[in-house]
Amino acid sequence: SVCSSSPCPPLRPLPWVVGRCYDRARSTATFGNLPLNHELKLEVCDSPNSASVVTAATRCARLGLERGLKALLLAPSSYFMKSPPTHHHDVQAWDAVEAFISEG
Repeated sequence: SVCSSSPCPPLRPLPWVVGRCYDRARSTATFGNLPLNHELKLEVCDSPNSASVVTAATRCARLGLERGLKALLLAPSSYFMKSPPTHHHDVQAWDAVEAFISEG
């Protein structure tokens, strides 16, 4: 699954927060010869499911970067995004996401 394919821990909903979900992501890299630190806090007020979808899409983007891909990720975007460039039925789109994850 998307959650188990990344070294990031899975999203944990906070039981006392209803209709709001949080997630954090950190990364470090170098740009030129300088260290670069990046921290992202995601807060979604719509529903916990929305934050999980964005987190899963972000993990797929990370997999793409780790694989050296520098273009649109059609399979993940067709499943996770509201207006993807290519449209597929949910089952077909999810199968494509699973195939993308297992390619690595």
